[in-house]
Amino acid sequence: MLHADIRHDVSLPLEGLAGGPGAAAMLARAEGRLRARGQALLADESVVPGGHDCRLAVDMRYRGQAHALPVPLGDPAALARDFHDRYRRQFGHAMPEAPVELVQMRLAAVGRIGGRVCDPDPPAAACAARADRRRPVSVAGRAHRARIVHRDGIGRGDAVTGPAIIPEAGATTFVPLGWTARRERFGALVIRRTPA
Repeated sequence: MLHADIRHDVSLPLEGLAGGPGAAAMLARAEGRLRARGQALLADESVVPGGHDCRLAVDMRYRGQAHALPVPLGDPAALARDFHDRYRRQFGHAMPEAPVELVQMRLAAVGRIGGRVCDPDPPAAACAARADRRRPVSVAGRAHRARIVHRDGIGRGDAVTGPAIIPEAGATTFVPLGWTARRERFGALVIRRTPA
């Protein structure tokens, strides 16, 4: 199964000049709001506290320019200097005497995969307690009665022995006679030959 980190990008508009009156307080408020929003989005994805990174940047520009440059947020007091340095690296010159506008703050909230994500699929009661429906199927010319067990009705750890048909929204899985399907972590359906 392929896994990738979970990422959510959120942003807030800013107004004012870097180093201007109230800029530090505005940046602190925006950072707090973005961190809370990013952590809430990752919590909705079952990322555990401590299993994520938050990367902050502030889009900035010289007053009168249309395009902004993202500057990673380190020390808010050094933000204007960091912008001038980044601008110089990007364009080969800088205007340290020109006012610098704060345009928006961005946060990339990244949940790391690999043992740091809660299992969003908790164990459920055994399949045997569920309503039992069956239908006739033919396998290799032999007639069988196959159980019909909907995928969302299978809890983690539940076993479905074949022959069985497991329908779900985008597919149908057939479990042959002599095989067992088990729903495991993260909802994965694993089918193995039943030991003799």
